[in-house]
Amino acid sequence: MRALAAGAAILISVSAGGRAADAPDVVGTWTRTEHQIAYAGQSPYYTIKPDPATMTNGADTGPTWTIKIETQDGRSFHGKMIAPTGKAEELVGALRQDGKRFVFTTMSDSGSGEINGNEMESCWTGASPSFAVAGCATFKRNK
Repeated sequence: MRALAAGAAILISVSAGGRAADAPDVVGTWTRTEHQIAYAGQSPYYTIKPDPATMTNGADTGPTWTIKIETQDGRSFHGKMIAPTGKAEELVGALRQDGKRFVFTTMSDSGSGEINGNEMESCWTGASPSFAVAGCATFKRNK
């Protein structure tokens, strides 16, 4: 009888621990505050062509990238990635079961990240025949 009770306790704790966290509300406008990026080739967003490659690190002080998440259904979300120039790309993503980590893609990049309250860290890669990029950035949700 004791073995049956112990087995039931283990089964209950395993099933409770495996439950998905409630999806946080991620709708809103998120502004990039800092970044680490390496890229080579001709970017579709900038007129400067790095030679041979450009690496940037640090705080964003001028016009910068924003992510505008417009709709959310459970752990899935949709919005736009907006360049400092105003050029926007569709963005779709999904939160993992923990309600913090996510994956996303645009028409040119894909990546993953983590959301903690009003702060998001996002890392991505992108490639085309004339451009390659890899980076990570921190975004803060606008109040």
